[in-house]
Amino acid sequence: MISVILPTYNEKDNIEEVVEGIYDTLKEDKEVFVVDDDSPDETWKVAQDLSGRYKNLFVIRRKKNRGLAKSVVRGFEESDGEKIVVMDADLQHPPEKLTEIVEALEGNDIVVGSRKVEGGEVENWPWYRKLVSVGAEALARLFLSDVKDVKDILSGFFGVNREVIENVKFNPLGYKILLEVLVKGDYSTVKEVPYTFKDRETGSSSLGFRQYCTYTRHVFRLFLHKLSV
Repeated sequence: MISVILPTYNEKDNIEEVVEGIYDTLKEDKEVFVVDDDSPDETWKVAQDLSGRYKNLFVIRRKKNRGLAKSVVRGFEESDGEKIVVMDADLQHPPEKLTEIVEALEGNDIVVGSRKVEGGEVENWPWYRKLVSVGAEALARLFLSDVKDVKDILSGFFGVNREVIENVKFNPLGYKILLEVLVKGDYSTVKEVPYTFKDRETGSSSLGFRQYCTYTRHVFRLFLHKLSV
């Protein structure tokens, strides 16, 4: 069983296409969890309509304690798959890469969809997005030694075998849940597979100054966790 977790917020224009892409790509036994943060555009409602067409498509509407990373953790808790893949629902993570990630999980504990290995790239990022990304990555590498060998530590597109997270107590902030998996997870091997981070076609990013501040708090929280274990 493969579990795909889609944290969503205001993605009603994209959710049908990404769900269709997942079901067209993954032929294995699977379940898909749309974990929605009570989107004002009613993404959750569109997903519920889709659940009548797609087998094992489940929708979780979260009205409290919201946030992307917390939505992913809820997906971890609700899912049953031995292999778990996390991806965004905005079509910036291509569903056609799912097969490669799942296959790579056969011999690796964590597989990261990477923009920073050979063959990976980012489409049409403005200079200020690149600058912020470089700064955020540098901050994590400065304080979190566990991530030093992973090139794309800020990826939101990744897969894990369930054993990696089975007994982990997550306490996430913000939107970079992979960092917490890398710091707290029980794993030996990480593989990165290249993909192209596509330009968003519809909707808008929810990232802003507040989210970057939350990210900084998250990094320091993980640093303090490492000091305590």
